[in-house]
Amino acid sequence: MSNNLSAQWEKLLRPGILTLFYREYPLMELYDDACQRIQEFLYKILRFLLRQYPHRTELEQWLYINYPEAQYALNRSNRKRIFSIDQLQTLIHKEFGIHNEMDISYLATTLEHCAKDVLKLAHDYVNRLGKNEIIANDIDLVMNADTIFVEILRSDLNSTTNTASSNYNIDNSIATMSYNELIRYFIITETQYKDDLELLIKFFRNPIRNFFNDDQKIIENVFGCLDDIYELTTRFLSDLEDAKEMRDDITKDISLYEPFQNFIEVNYLICKINYF
Repeated sequence: MSNNLSAQWEKLLRPGILTLFYREYPLMELYDDACQRIQEFLYKILRFLLRQYPHRTELEQWLYINYPEAQYALNRSNRKRIFSIDQLQTLIHKEFGIHNEMDISYLATTLEHCAKDVLKLAHDYVNRLGKNEIIANDIDLVMNADTIFVEILRSDLNSTTNTASSNYNIDNSIATMSYNELIRYFIITETQYKDDLELLIKFFRNPIRNFFNDDQKIIENVFGCLDDIYELTTRFLSDLEDAKEMRDDITKDISLYEPFQNFIEVNYLICKINYF
């Protein structure tokens, strides 16, 4: 997640995020990189909602299903909002097109509840670890553990991928992809797999270690294979990225045999020694 948000978006989102955080968690610190992650994510949420739910009734339904408590906030017309409706309306009009006042009200409320949700998840996570500060990596972890946020992130990733590759359909058109497009597709897929593994390991290793009194044999039995798969996936990603850097043009119909073959040759003996 690395959008370079404009100063206008940052001016709208950052103060609201900090207000929400320090009002709820005054004894904890939110690092700048973590705040930036949340800003980028809220922008992606906004883009997701405008793309998926362009009409008020659809947006109402999504909000009611995912954040039923938001209905109460919407009914309080005199309630002070964290994110300025006027600023939000101006930026949406400038970047996405025109939406009516009620749509903006729902969008502002949705952004606020998503921000609250991310902050609460991050607070609870780092609190369990005995820390009193939240960094960008903590935000990444909790967002990838939440089903609503994962849906939004994957939708945004798919949209970006489709735009970058001339709107091809990955599932149906792999055979027609160029070398660079295929590499990009594999990198995206493997990165998501690696992130899922990392999340699984980080969330469960310490609780299991504590439960079994730091018994290394048990920890190895539970996480040994996962650690190996994670390291293997990391090496595979590195090979794919190297292969991508070797190609500057977009030549069609070039096989990916070489990076796969190199990867197999380098790692075959390691896997054979450990698992055969």
